[in-house]
Amino acid sequence: MQELTQESQHVTVYGRPSCPMVPPVLHALDVAAVPYVYVDIRQSLEGREHVRAINHGNESVPTLVFPDGTTLTEPGLGALRKKLVQSGYADEALQGVGAQAGFILRNPMTVVAILTVVVMLIYVVLSRL
Repeated sequence: MQELTQESQHVTVYGRPSCPMVPPVLHALDVAAVPYVYVDIRQSLEGREHVRAINHGNESVPTLVFPDGTTLTEPGLGALRKKLVQSGYADEALQGVGAQAGFILRNPMTVVAILTVVVMLIYVVLSRL
C-alpha cells in the first residue's frame, strides 16, 4: 500500500453549506488527517460545473475527487473509509471512521424513522400542556 505524502495528493470535496451530508464527511477526513480542499459549489461556478459533469447534470454533494481521478458521490462513512484505505491512507488513522454514526448515514430510512419518533414525542408533550 502506498503512502500519500505529497501535498498535491489531496482529496477535493465539493459541497454546499445546506447539505447535511457534508459535515460528517469533512469530520471523517479531519479525524483521519486526510488532506483535502473544500469547494462550495454555490460560490464556485467552476466547481458547480465540475460536479454536474461528474454526476450526469446533477449537483449531488458531497462529491469527492481523489488524487487518482476517481470519485465518490454522497458516500456513507463506511464507503468513504473503504475508499480512503484503497487510496493508500493508513488504515490505523481511519479506525472508527464510519463505526459510530455510519449506521445512520447508510440508511436514510433510519434517519426518517428517528425524526418521525422525535416529532411524535414533541406532539404528545405539547398536546398535554
